[in-house]
Amino acid sequence: MFSDCRSLTTLQVGSSDYEEGVIDLKDYSAASLGGYAFMNCISITKVRIPAGVALTDGLFIYCKGLSTLQVGSAAFEDDVIDLSEYAAASYGTYMFAECFGITKVRMPGDIALSYGMYAGCENLTELRFIGGTAAPTFDTYTFLRVKSIGTVYYPAGASGYNVSNLGLPSGWTYVAVDDDITVEFLYGDFTGNDYVDGSDILWIRRYIAADRSIFKMTQYYDSMGITTFNELAADFTKDGVVDGTDIIWIRRYIACNQNVDLMIEIYKPTIDFSHLR
Repeated sequence: MFSDCRSLTTLQVGSSDYEEGVIDLKDYSAASLGGYAFMNCISITKVRIPAGVALTDGLFIYCKGLSTLQVGSAAFEDDVIDLSEYAAASYGTYMFAECFGITKVRMPGDIALSYGMYAGCENLTELRFIGGTAAPTFDTYTFLRVKSIGTVYYPAGASGYNVSNLGLPSGWTYVAVDDDITVEFLYGDFTGNDYVDGSDILWIRRYIAADRSIFKMTQYYDSMGITTFNELAADFTKDGVVDGTDIIWIRRYIACNQNVDLMIEIYKPTIDFSHLR
């Protein structure tokens, strides 16, 4: 389709306005994207794809500048290939092969990794699997020639995440993440769609992730002129670790009245939350 379009940087499917520097396919409605559709489009850096459209063989092979990808309409997280909301049953072979700009990938834990999927991604250093009870199956060449040292984050309690089960170099480490978060009482239109709905849950999950990344949260609050709250990455339950048990305090803070007194009640001795009022 666009193979060898080496200067291509911007594309919009449908009638929406162009977003400069973005290949925006979120309104693409066919069952799959054509094989090798963007092969060797070396100027592509950001891509947005629909959740349910199958990603085909060699889709972004040799896209050396690709570093950021988002499924659906959520905000981009720079330098992350975020497939966590990908809903098709499989990935195409060699899908991201030789994409030197890829450094971090987030993806579902229950979809098999395809042949040569990240082969030659020489700067890949972080993989984060979301959901699932066991490591996904892989092919011998799924991670061929990736960086020799990196980190895999996987759901606590899931089996099979080890050096022999993913085909990664022996220098990679494996970190279990407690991401079993209760979200029934979260309130706040973090996605900016004028509704408090399921789309806002992702912002909370990403905040409490293993690296305590507040990118998604601060992006919204900065745009609204509200002070950011890095301090929320803390052991509110005082059990010695920052994990899913601390989410109750995040929930209470983000509740409809953003009642910071509930945070101060337990954490006043070491953190000043007065600037959050």
